[in-house]
Amino acid sequence: MRVNLFYFLSSLSAGIVGCHTTNKIGRPGTGTYLSAFKIADYKAAAGDPDWANVAISLQRIDGDHKTVAQTFRRDQFKADASSNPSVMVAQGTYHISLSYTDAAGTALYRACDDATKRDYLINTPEFKTNIAICKMNQTTPTANAGGTPANTPPNTPATNPLPSGPDPATGGLEPSAKCFGADGRVKSGFDDVGGYCVNRNQSFYIQGGDIYNRGNKIIVKGVNWFGLEGASPDSSGQTNISLKLAGLWTGRSMESFIDEMASLGFNAWRLPLAPESLDPTTPAFDGFKSIPEEIDHFLTYTASKGMLVLLDMHNCGKNRYFTDKPGPGVAASGCATYTEDKWQKDLQTLATIAKAHSNVIGIDLFNEPFGLSWNDWLGMASRGAETVLKTNPNILVFMEGIGGKDSKTTNNPFWGENLFEAATNAPHIPQSRLVFSPHVYGPSVYSQSYFNVPGFPGNMAAIWDEHFGYLKDQGYCLAFGEFGGTYVGLDKTWNDAFVAYIQQKNIPNFFYWAMNQNSGDTGGLYSDSSWRALNQDKLKLLKPLLDR
Repeated sequence: MRVNLFYFLSSLSAGIVGCHTTNKIGRPGTGTYLSAFKIADYKAAAGDPDWANVAISLQRIDGDHKTVAQTFRRDQFKADASSNPSVMVAQGTYHISLSYTDAAGTALYRACDDATKRDYLINTPEFKTNIAICKMNQTTPTANAGGTPANTPPNTPATNPLPSGPDPATGGLEPSAKCFGADGRVKSGFDDVGGYCVNRNQSFYIQGGDIYNRGNKIIVKGVNWFGLEGASPDSSGQTNISLKLAGLWTGRSMESFIDEMASLGFNAWRLPLAPESLDPTTPAFDGFKSIPEEIDHFLTYTASKGMLVLLDMHNCGKNRYFTDKPGPGVAASGCATYTEDKWQKDLQTLATIAKAHSNVIGIDLFNEPFGLSWNDWLGMASRGAETVLKTNPNILVFMEGIGGKDSKTTNNPFWGENLFEAATNAPHIPQSRLVFSPHVYGPSVYSQSYFNVPGFPGNMAAIWDEHFGYLKDQGYCLAFGEFGGTYVGLDKTWNDAFVAYIQQKNIPNFFYWAMNQNSGDTGGLYSDSSWRALNQDKLKLLKPLLDR
């Protein structure tokens, strides 16, 4: 049998002072969420005449670690679900226990094993899930138990039936069941990811909004190097759809660029890629036989320098420049023929590459999907993340925001910046592997109306909070996938304000756009056509971030 559990975020009544506040952008203040936990569908259990009480226990596993427990008599449950008893809990992540007992308190039913081994994130205006109820001597519900298929909680992706033993294709990882102790909780030092039990000492993971690499907390200080995504300006300023890692045409070696960025304090790279970059028949330049071979060399050498790499699925094809970003399969665009199925296969390829290179921190699912609404992107990103993590559960998933399509924001966002709905309509991606990765730009990229008001740049913090900053306050991990600009005039004012904001919000992880001298609307860290002179003003801007 199954019971449907509903969580309603409640503002309570005006007479209860101090229980509910809103911040300056209208979102409920962190830590002040209260949720009414109700059993809304108890018909299956009610059909058994033996049970007399139901005991509910919600054990918080983040924040204050409080446990909320309550027992209700059977006669307290009414036909009208709105009159059912409820337990008030603060926003957070919980283990949930349920047991139906007789009048003497002997348990007759309990939550089935799969339910007790999940973490439930309660942080949405109305979040509901189904929890299967088993008899005490059962582990799974009977075929005629009733109820509907479970709706998976936001931080627990749906999984296929678990394997019975280690999977050689996933490095011999044990199935999820091996992660749990006798108390039904995940053992310390492990994560349940993609159906596998993952040792944190062998993986990247998120804890408390921070990034860890095999047990060590790290700060990602990265830079973008584009060219293998195609359709970018070449040395003559003309659009070139050849896949060339930009700047190597100057005669400088790949290694010299990597060495110089490392000497400046960068410890990571974001590498934009086109689908053709993953095809072993795609020819390369600069002495490499194929683009995959060039990528392999890049990953091997950066690893030797102690640098991390984020592999970015940047577009739908190497000849898709301004039509590259609507999102896989978006009709009437350059992405129309790049179906979700093709995208999923490319994500699987990227995750497989990461298995051979331990310095690959994660996969950026898709660059700036401006042609998708949040609901569309939410479903696609959740499915894409599932593909990545089933292939390689040791890495992270970077999820960008959308653009302005069906936007609920007050202020127009840049492509990739809009994460306004992320907390109230969260992706089905384990929080231990999820990094929200907004792209944030200033006047040199597009002259937003809010750049030209008397209060600029003092107005920007509230706008950034609205678009993505609030996620930091709620404990999510953020890493800027792109930010930058020409750093001249009004754009300099914007960049100075943004770096100050990053420091004030304590969001340390970033990938600067870009190293490339040939980035048309932002320029790069190199300021001349020989790709040797560095822009000292930009380095001065980034110094406090690189010194952290």
